[in-house]
Amino acid sequence: MSTGEQEKQQIEELLRSLGDESLRRSHNSVNISFKQMLAYIDKIRGPIPLGDINSLLKTYRLMAEKFYMQFEFSLLMEITKQRDIQKQADDAVKYIEELRDTSPAKAILKTANPLLVEDRDIAAIEYNKLIENFPTLLQSALDKLRDEWQRLNTLAVASQTLTEDEKLDRSLKAVLEVAAHSVGVEAERIIIIS
Repeated sequence: MSTGEQEKQQIEELLRSLGDESLRRSHNSVNISFKQMLAYIDKIRGPIPLGDINSLLKTYRLMAEKFYMQFEFSLLMEITKQRDIQKQADDAVKYIEELRDTSPAKAILKTANPLLVEDRDIAAIEYNKLIENFPTLLQSALDKLRDEWQRLNTLAVASQTLTEDEKLDRSLKAVLEVAAHSVGVEAERIIIIS
């Protein structure tokens, strides 16, 4: 099983263990957009000849997938952590309350009750905030990837235009040589990406 498949499986397990339908819907919704973006990248990469730009696009695609899955996994782990803190604090409070009043431990442990309740309440607030913001946070991660993709796509299109138009390529090289000479730089040190 590939690393990507393992990460997908871990995300699915976390979603299942959390059992929150809104998280599942948000995951599915944003995941559809993410898969469409990856499919589009694959489609764009097809006609681009092998070379630096194709390698760059391939690397971007792999990194985008890794970033997005790690982001969602980390977010789900934090939600799970906050849920678990709530449950552990509730269990501890319940245990303390069930101790016999004659137990010497009850008097000592009773002082921990306010701290446990406070921790539980803080975890509940954080849990609810994360659940509420989950779709927005996923979309923000996808937006960051989209913005970066737009930069790369512009570079790829410009590179492909240069490669396909020899006259433009020669003209740019001539302009570059003149510009390099006028500022005292060797033209060989300036690269036109193609």
